Amino acid sequence: MCSVPTSSLYNSDLNKIQRDICDTLLAFTQEELQQTQTDDALSRSLWTLMLKELLKYTIKSPYTYMSGLLILSELLPLPFPLHTKDPLSEEEAEAAVMSRKLWSVHLQSATPELFSVLDTLSGTGCQPLQHLMRRVCWQIADLAAPSALRITKILLDILMVNLKPKKPSQTTEATGVATTEKKEGGAGEEEMTAVRTVSIHTAKTLNLFTYLLSHPGIKASLLQLIGTSINSDPKYKDFLPIMLQLLNQTAETPAEIQAQEGIVSMIHNMCELEISMVNTDLPVTLAEHLANSLPESILMAEIMAALLEHIGNPLQSYASILPCLRTLIFLTDHDYGFFHLKM
Repeated sequence: MCSVPTSSLYNSDLNKIQRDICDTLLAFTQEELQQTQTDDALSRSLWTLMLKELLKYTIKSPYTYMSGLLILSELLPLPFPLHTKDPLSEEEAEAAVMSRKLWSVHLQSATPELFSVLDTLSGTGCQPLQHLMRRVCWQIADLAAPSALRITKILLDILMVNLKPKKPSQTTEATGVATTEKKEGGAGEEEMTAVRTVSIHTAKTLNLFTYLLSHPGIKASLLQLIGTSINSDPKYKDFLPIMLQLLNQTAETPAEIQAQEGIVSMIHNMCELEISMVNTDLPVTLAEHLANSLPESILMAEIMAALLEHIGNPLQSYASILPCLRTLIFLTDHDYGFFHLKM
């Protein structure tokens, strides 16, 4: 799929072979989902089996990374909105939506294989492979809400597993001066926080996740998972505190600096009002738009405190301080953000 030289005498024949490969695999996706179909039957369908084999092939060996992702990208539907010369008819629009729902359902059974692909390739340093990973993840997230939630959970799991403390403890002050607080017994002791190590692989994974947060479905999934509502997942309640802790600990390696820049961009996307599932073409009040597009009050207060702490630390890099200031500035465009900034 990606080993065809453009100057080859047989370039047209090889391109036809590539199209035939994709058409052959697409033949496995022509089945219709039955309402009474069980999960077991779904996992044994030709569509699901084809997806599992393709995902396994993708990480079989380094030389299959590009070709496997290219095939998967060619098979997946194009993200919305579709750019066409003429507007889609109602039947065509329904068919496009149904196709995405069917893909989402069949990908559900291939979640372990999808996790392996993301775990292996999300931290790649190869730029063409990075672009392919972004494209494939974006296409999967655009299929349906469950697919966006699945991608979000996988990346959160990868990040939280890889972010392990590297030292027993560290003082909370940037200058290294221990802080004391009064306990119930009247004794003061140094406030300690764990320091987490960041590898290049983890920093690249974080950058991939930050990029995907510009997709409204991924952002909505993240806000749901880390929130405090009944729909949140306790498994991910520590994700935001870990990110804010990484943001404010002194960066010692290029990977940690890169991770901090990615965290600032992640916070920017989380607080960006334009990245939203709200249809602005419909009459929606500003309060409804804010409620469905920004982190809840508890999370917003933590984010504001972390940004201000980062800006006030003289040891932090200018490359991360400047986007922090930009984030704080555009949060003052509405009362909700300005209220938390004043706190």
